[in-house]
Amino acid sequence: MIVKAIERAYKLMKERNWDTVYYAIDLHGVCLTSNYTSFIHEFINQDVIDGLKTISDRPETVIIIWSGLYKDQQDSVRELFEKHGIKIDYFNENPRERSTSTGNFSNKFYFSVLLDDKAGFDPEIHWKEIMEFYKTL
Repeated sequence: MIVKAIERAYKLMKERNWDTVYYAIDLHGVCLTSNYTSFIHEFINQDVIDGLKTISDRPETVIIIWSGLYKDQQDSVRELFEKHGIKIDYFNENPRERSTSTGNFSNKFYFSVLLDDKAGFDPEIHWKEIMEFYKTL
């Protein structure tokens, strides 16, 4: 199911002659274990690292971390991701896309794909599917 959302994002990007696919990615339960301890961040498994790296390495992708993390913890998450060669473009915002006549993005940022455990994302399954999808591009 997640691959269908990614396929739609790429199809729309091509149809509209856009150059970017925006990923809004939840942290806890999707990338990191939910340990409820400040400043202790660990990836769920190696597939998370490999999947994020696959997305991050694509020139057309932008990663927006979707999280309730306090600002003072964002740097430690950025450092963890960077240590594995994964770029984070933004936290909880997309300043590249502004409101238009058909969409108000002043209170909700624009994204192409949402990865969130509360929306059904399963890190044990879906990271592998994402990596397989990108092998076909």
